Amino acid sequence: MLLKKLLSKLLLLPLAVSLLMPSLVTHANTKTSADFKDLAGVDDTLKAKIDALLAKGIFDGGSGDNFDIDGNMTRAQMAKIIAKIYNLPVDSTNTTSSFSDVGGENGSNGWAIPFIEAARKAGIIDGVGDNKFEPRDNVTIGQFATVLVKGLGKKPDITQTPWYADAVKQAIANKVLPDDIDGARPATRQDLVVGAYNGLGAFQNVNNPTVMSAKAIGAKKLQVDFNKSAGNETVNITVQKDGASVSAQAAPSSSSSYTLTFSEPLKEGKYTITARITTNAEVTLTANVDVMNEKLTKLNFKYASDYIPIAPRVAIPAEGFNQYGEVMQLTSADITVASNEAASWDEGQQAAILNTSRLEQNDRVSLSIISNSGVSVSKIFTIDSKLPTPTPTSTSTPTATPVPTSTPASTSTPTATPTATPTATPTATPTATPTATPTPAPEITGYAVSSGSFVGSTKITYVPAVGNSLRIVTDSSPIDTPEVGENASSIGEAYTSGADILNVTEGSHIGLYEVNASDIVSKFSDITLTDSDIGAEPDELLFTDYSDLVAGSAPDTAKFTGLDLPAGATNWRVAAYSTTDLTPAAGSVFNGINYAVNDDIDISGSKTWVALAALDASNRVVRFAWVLYSPSMPTDDIISIAPVASGDLNMLMLNYASNALGTPYPAASDFISSIVINPGMQDETTVDVGSLTATWDDITNSFVSLMFNQVTVESGDIIRVNFVPGALLDYDDNPISQTFAEIAVS
Repeated sequence: MLLKKLLSKLLLLPLAVSLLMPSLVTHANTKTSADFKDLAGVDDTLKAKIDALLAKGIFDGGSGDNFDIDGNMTRAQMAKIIAKIYNLPVDSTNTTSSFSDVGGENGSNGWAIPFIEAARKAGIIDGVGDNKFEPRDNVTIGQFATVLVKGLGKKPDITQTPWYADAVKQAIANKVLPDDIDGARPATRQDLVVGAYNGLGAFQNVNNPTVMSAKAIGAKKLQVDFNKSAGNETVNITVQKDGASVSAQAAPSSSSSYTLTFSEPLKEGKYTITARITTNAEVTLTANVDVMNEKLTKLNFKYASDYIPIAPRVAIPAEGFNQYGEVMQLTSADITVASNEAASWDEGQQAAILNTSRLEQNDRVSLSIISNSGVSVSKIFTIDSKLPTPTPTSTSTPTATPVPTSTPASTSTPTATPTATPTATPTATPTATPTATPTPAPEITGYAVSSGSFVGSTKITYVPAVGNSLRIVTDSSPIDTPEVGENASSIGEAYTSGADILNVTEGSHIGLYEVNASDIVSKFSDITLTDSDIGAEPDELLFTDYSDLVAGSAPDTAKFTGLDLPAGATNWRVAAYSTTDLTPAAGSVFNGINYAVNDDIDISGSKTWVALAALDASNRVVRFAWVLYSPSMPTDDIISIAPVASGDLNMLMLNYASNALGTPYPAASDFISSIVINPGMQDETTVDVGSLTATWDDITNSFVSLMFNQVTVESGDIIRVNFVPGALLDYDDNPISQTFAEIAVS
């Protein structure tokens, strides 16, 4: 469960490459390092940085053919460079300075006013006192380091001795200035080149996405997620499979996510997504995603009634869902229809067709729809001879016979036409309207509400009248009773008795509509949910109940090497997912795979989350946990961080191999040097080690709880616990090599 140093490498590599790419815009008259005689002996790395800055107009050469690489840097020059590399808003028309010694009759360096003012407004550069800036004064490394780190959004501590010590330290830590640089010495133009080049890179690193991931979210859709918003920059996303380009439409689904929509269903295999983010330089990120072919995972009857008529062709609609919850088109090649009567599958209607013409009242018909992959749905229907035949009788409805017959009659008497029309219209309209309007739908009775199969879900059991079906609406407020005869086709969604209704809470209202075949309301009830109506969180498995997930015996598998059934449980079941799915409710049936210790679990297709359930003899959930598998965990690491959910956090639990550590350490600071949230990132946060309290497990000797002042973490945040070098000792008092543990917040 450790993310290791890959993230920090990814943060630096795309940036370093992009700044040296030949794609940088150059102008015909732009100088290069070859134009300056005093750069002839300079090493190629420094020349490359100079060329990059010259090409972008950030840096100018000295007069003539001399770059003056060893010359000193003035405060005015520094202001210009800072304004350019940090993309500050510069008003080139500004000729008025905030400082008395810049521009004007008694001032100097008037050319620098727009840059100095831009850096001052941004809070990056200050004056030297007495309303002066001293634009001609030389800059020290300490001063240069201070403005560089301020431009990256950091606040150096100037209370230290010397005052610039923290700024230099931060500049080195952020790879802006080289190690062991002396903050007291004057800064040269070579220092200016190095600091400007690295500062520009760090600034782009802070402001551009640096991590990208991808996952399949539909049969024709991939989702691309960045670790932050790309802002207003141009994002160009391309897709390849097996080296060949694949066409897709990319559309933003949030500030940091894009949805890629393909014209054809995705085929099994590895897709490579490349995102090019165009800013001052081009940042290129890639991500791979393993895609499985679309497969049928669920079948449902859309026909809600338990009764069917007598007819040679009765359509029983059904729908299939793929692994993403999308409705699939079911073909005759995919589906087998089994029944005790003649039956077939109609692709156009997406329905099973039954011939019930030989049957009689109350006869029973069994119907099963079975896919080639083994997914099936079955139901027993009862014959009701009073139900109308599904053969279209609508042809008799539009019989406009009365209209044509009465029309000639009225036309033959021209005088009667005007009189009859106005008299009949007003009388009929007002009488009919008031009668129909105020009739509210009668209340549905006889329904039962129970907790659903998942946490935060509920179920309603109710059998509508023959030929009728159900619709539901969920809301936080009471739902108005509809009128009898109101059309509900655009209200809510179709509902099957006993199906799960997700994302409800105590006090939620569910409007239950009983409608006829034309979706006309006949009955209604507003149901208010109580706490007992909603699937409750199951008790969580304890860390002593299961081991960490480790690699299985075959590729793309993982396994638990230790399991201890809690009280009341008789067996284990597991299921693997690419993300955490719906959590089963306490006491619900969990339809995973039966599992025993050391059995392999299929985690192919980027499945990294395993649902682990301890079940009773009826396969109902007693305890449950989501367990994250990370193949990057080193085999010599004996300490891992227990899963962390987003929200307020004031405790971490460190799990370690039983009997691996020696005597518990009296204080947390004896073995922990720091706890860092999002190490190396702009929003890096450090937990105060002095506030840590360690509580050791003295029963199983397998974990330690760390309590500290509360911090707030979000999904995707990285938590790193750094250990004091050499402090961790095993039972034989030998040093343990592990230096830190990491985990991603779920």
